[in-house]
Amino acid sequence: MTIPAVWSDAARQKTLDAAKAAGIGPKIQTISEPEAAAVHAFATLQNKDLKIGDVYIICDAGGGTVDLITLEVTSLDPMQFREVVPGEGGLCGSAFINFGFENLMKTKFGPNEFHKFYKRSPKQWKVVMDNFDQSVKRSFDMSKARNRKRKFELPFPGMPDNSTIGIEGGMLSLTSEEIENMFEPVCRDILLLIQRQVDAATTAGHSPSGILVVGGLGRSPYLLDRINERFIGTPSTAGVKRDYDEMTGDRSSRPKSPAMTLLKPADAWTAVVRGAALGGMSNVEVVTSRKARRHYGVRYRPEFDPTKHSPSAKYWDEIKEKWKARGQMKWYIRKGDTVPANVPILNNFHRINAEEHSSVGSDLYCCDDDQAPQERRGNESKIYKLCSVDIPRRDIPGGAFRKMENSSGAKYTNLDYALGMHVGSGELRFDFRLDGRVLGHIDARFD
Repeated sequence: MTIPAVWSDAARQKTLDAAKAAGIGPKIQTISEPEAAAVHAFATLQNKDLKIGDVYIICDAGGGTVDLITLEVTSLDPMQFREVVPGEGGLCGSAFINFGFENLMKTKFGPNEFHKFYKRSPKQWKVVMDNFDQSVKRSFDMSKARNRKRKFELPFPGMPDNSTIGIEGGMLSLTSEEIENMFEPVCRDILLLIQRQVDAATTAGHSPSGILVVGGLGRSPYLLDRINERFIGTPSTAGVKRDYDEMTGDRSSRPKSPAMTLLKPADAWTAVVRGAALGGMSNVEVVTSRKARRHYGVRYRPEFDPTKHSPSAKYWDEIKEKWKARGQMKWYIRKGDTVPANVPILNNFHRINAEEHSSVGSDLYCCDDDQAPQERRGNESKIYKLCSVDIPRRDIPGGAFRKMENSSGAKYTNLDYALGMHVGSGELRFDFRLDGRVLGHIDARFD
């Protein structure tokens, strides 16, 4: 099952839970959509144009989201890659061009009149949208955009002639400038996302060999022209440089992009589903390692250190008979870390008197900032709870609770265990470990 890479871990897990509840099956493999697209697209290039060490930016431009990852070819047989920088994405897919068309209609008609038409004739509006989506949007390119005298006509059934709006004989007339204004905000966002991947890869010492564009919007001639103009060919106008300057707010920061090729699969629209099928049939991990998009960690209470911890975090632990610091963070995965596909990340935990409860719970936290704070303070913190992992008391051997006694004679039990976190293409999985031995897999509860 494919999942947009831009989705949060919680959204991915909820989608997986829904698929299981729908009866798709007890064991479902997931893969991020840009990874799936890469599997299919590069399978068609195997032993042709690919070389070990080549780095490609995969841009999956779909209906709602645009996902980007940057992969390096590490093996040709079997085909394998590794992610070289954290991927990213945004809400700038094809649907937002449609929203631009709808907003133009509201401007032409007036909000009230448009609402009346939509409420009175929803089927007619669907005809208009379908024609825009399947005809104008799919054929619009840079040459048409620059021909300011060019007119585009759309069937607009049920509307009387209106020269102000541009309707005559049941046809709506649009200018190339009006259509370009629908495309340009979306394309600017996509260009910026690609540029950030280029910058990150270059900073990490990798020169991208090319850009692979897939997805429904990936077939758009206008988007492909803009990508080609900005990253592949020589910009023919100053407008492309202005785009980057305006988006970054820095006219001196635009880096020079290395020479790249633009890959446009003929079946770009179905590359994701084809790649998902190929990936599901493969006996090896296609992407052997990924870059973490956020920090993952847990709260813990170390011994208080006045040089590291705030005074408000200080408290006295009566069991351990030490001054400790509450609300501290231990980050097991940091943003940008390389995370191997088949190697779990171990989170070690220490619990006091845990046998008194029906389960032993552990909370996992995240932070999306580049630099994660070491202390979580109240609700204003940028650290947020991702999920809870609860181990039923019955699954923990009684001998794991070690009986202890402190210097004051207070008796307590001590439990040391670990959670193995498996970071996959589209999901997180957890297992429970004692003394390095896996005792079972655990479901996480996402808020």
